[in-house]
Amino acid sequence: MIELFMKQKMFSFKDAFHIYDRDEQETFKVEGRFFSLGDSLQMTDSSGKTLVSIEQKLMSLLPRYEISIGGKTVCEVTKKVTFFKP
Repeated sequence: MIELFMKQKMFSFKDAFHIYDRDEQETFKVEGRFFSLGDSLQMTDSSGKTLVSIEQKLMSLLPRYEISIGGKTVCEVTKKVTFFKP
């Protein structure tokens, strides 16, 4: 089993997470874009190569996100309509 932990900057203009292994070596970095119309996150390895990207699709009634690995869309996440519960 791989153990990872993450640190997030408290005060930052953009989303930024650093993911470390058990030996406190930075393994991954997750960053969001600063001025973008939809949410966008990029997960990169220690060499800066993009592994996973998550993009919010704006032209939809409900929040919808596309998850891509290696430039290929692998899944889509859409929020359900619910009343009286989250």
